[in-house]
Amino acid sequence: MPFLRDVPIRQKLARIVQLALTVALGMGAVVLLVVEFQMYRSVMTKEMRGIADVIGTNSRAALTFQDPAAGERTLAALGADPRVMAARLYTKEGHRFATYRRSDVNPDLMPATAPSDGLSLRMRSVTVVQPIRLDGERIGTIYLQFDMAPLYDFLLKHALVVIAVLGLASLVALVLSSRLQGVISGPVVHLAAMVKSVTEKDDYTVRAVTSGQDELGLLTDGFNEMLARIQERDAALQQAREGLEERVACRTRELQIEIAERRRAEEQLRKLSGAVEQATDGVLITDREGVIEYVNPAFERLTGYSRDEAIGRTPRLVKSGHQTREYYEKLWQILLSGEVFRDVLVNRKKDGTLYFEETVITPLRDSQGAITHFVSVGRDITERKQAEAALAESEEKYRTLIEVSQDAIFINRHDHIVYVNPATLTLLGAEKPEQVIGKSPFDFIHPRYHDVVRDRIRSLLDKGESVSSLEEQYVRLDGTVIDVEVAATSLTYKDGTAIQVVVRDITERKRAEQEVRDSREQLRALAAHLESVREDERTQISREIHDELGQLLTGLKIDLSWVARQLPGDKGALQAKVRTMGALIDTTIQSVRRIAGELRPGLLDDLGLMAAVEWQAQEFQSRTGIRVHLTAAPSELDLDREYSTALFRIMQEALTNVARHAQATVVYIALKADAERLLLEVIDNGTGITPDALADRRAFGLLGMRERALLLGGQVVISGRPGQGTTVTLVVPLKRPATTHPVG
Repeated sequence: MPFLRDVPIRQKLARIVQLALTVALGMGAVVLLVVEFQMYRSVMTKEMRGIADVIGTNSRAALTFQDPAAGERTLAALGADPRVMAARLYTKEGHRFATYRRSDVNPDLMPATAPSDGLSLRMRSVTVVQPIRLDGERIGTIYLQFDMAPLYDFLLKHALVVIAVLGLASLVALVLSSRLQGVISGPVVHLAAMVKSVTEKDDYTVRAVTSGQDELGLLTDGFNEMLARIQERDAALQQAREGLEERVACRTRELQIEIAERRRAEEQLRKLSGAVEQATDGVLITDREGVIEYVNPAFERLTGYSRDEAIGRTPRLVKSGHQTREYYEKLWQILLSGEVFRDVLVNRKKDGTLYFEETVITPLRDSQGAITHFVSVGRDITERKQAEAALAESEEKYRTLIEVSQDAIFINRHDHIVYVNPATLTLLGAEKPEQVIGKSPFDFIHPRYHDVVRDRIRSLLDKGESVSSLEEQYVRLDGTVIDVEVAATSLTYKDGTAIQVVVRDITERKRAEQEVRDSREQLRALAAHLESVREDERTQISREIHDELGQLLTGLKIDLSWVARQLPGDKGALQAKVRTMGALIDTTIQSVRRIAGELRPGLLDDLGLMAAVEWQAQEFQSRTGIRVHLTAAPSELDLDREYSTALFRIMQEALTNVARHAQATVVYIALKADAERLLLEVIDNGTGITPDALADRRAFGLLGMRERALLLGGQVVISGRPGQGTTVTLVVPLKRPATTHPVG
């Protein structure tokens, strides 16, 4: 322990005992506090989940019937528990439904939408989020927030008690250790005083007093014996030292002279060899006849020849044959004249690979000026040469690509066109580049796009951003306005920043798109008209079936009743036959009513959409056996005949799909409206529609629902999961757009 290093041994012993006891008690106290904290939190968590289960159970009815007031009353019961800081109910969709909070809780800190399920512990609170289920289906979420202040108060009280106990125990340990440490520290202090006396005075004749036969006594005896041996050896060393010092002094003077001379020679050699050996360029030294005498490691790495393979041979070992004989003759003429030769050679490595070498050959002269050696320094520039060739090839390909491109490409520099490809001339209606080059791009851009293009150019030049696939309009030289698609990017052009612009003429494409849109509108109008005609025919057929067949069947039943009254009492067989015929007529009348209702529900025209929806829900439940839960708010809607018919048919088609494909047992229908829009939801608990079924082009029922919604200015969203049912959501505005076509 560094803080006890310079403290006297008496205080060390006392403090060690005190510290050990304090640490042991402290660790026990911490473990106790942690265990109590975990137990308290576990109990609290169980209580919280229990309360959440109770509140969730009591809130099922409020969530099922969309009664926020009942939810508020259920949550208000939590006020009896002061630990509950806040609570909130959320709907199945995660929207806020009902809220309770303690007066000191900030409402803004509560989540507006349902958070993820689970338990989360914060500094001052614990939060529980659990689902609320009905018949195994999630209908909402319960959010509870509990106060952790009681737990912290409990821990604080225990911590204060622990601190008090630790302080008292530490004080007692200090007093006892201070009283008892002298038994150990006394002999140690005496022994330390002896060591200090020996080291300060170099007096090995002193001896320590033995206090007993324990470990300290043995240590004292050993110390005295060590002093005796040191005293003997010190006398012998003193005699040997005197003779050795004289011999060492003499030899040292001799070595100093030798070392100084050797260092000078080594320094010169190290500078010369280090510079050559560590050079990154290959170095080759030949004699006057061209025989290699030295190569450095860089030459070995460059050529693949080892030093042993190169020395004794001529530089022709890397000759590739790309240079002619006349070239080498001229090279030797330059060197023998005493001049330096510089050029780029194509040489060959040991493995046959060719490489470009930037070579400098320098003649070396002796003291009389005669050439004795040649030093060749070579640098591998193969990658640079390859890069230059690739760059030239790339530039040529790029230039060819631009010239033959069907898209117009021009370069704008300092607000002037400095380059155009042939396609640009065709696009702008020009015959010669001079008609375009030198002009501003704004001479050809439609005025309505000038501000946008200026901002774009500023962004390209300042930030280096790219622009792709923006549609605008250009004006040709003859004044014709064309639609174009523009992409632009900044680049370096002739040592300056410029903008390359790629323009594609999309006039024909825009015209074709407009024709497709017009055709689609016409088809939609035709479909709406056909649907209107079909609905009128259904209404007429329903009315004729109801009026004519109904009247005929009613008359037939009256006549049959008259015949039954005229039969004698002894004609039992005839009377039974008449009763059978009467029952058959009643069944036929019910079938006529059902068929007429399916063709056109009379309730839809007489009592409106809400009544027709309720009738359809009851009819669907009685016919299929699938339970239907209907929620409608408000109870009445003032909608015209066409609007009501379209909404009713969409719901009818959704129920038909449930009966045919869903294999469901429960269907939830919700019809809601506010001042601006109407919402219809049909939710089942069946197998769930698959993505393939949604994308099936033969699903004309789904297509019909989407088209009806589109004609009303709204949309239908269909979603589902395997085994979790299907949801059909219709959202339409209550005021139809002016472009909406009538539907039947």
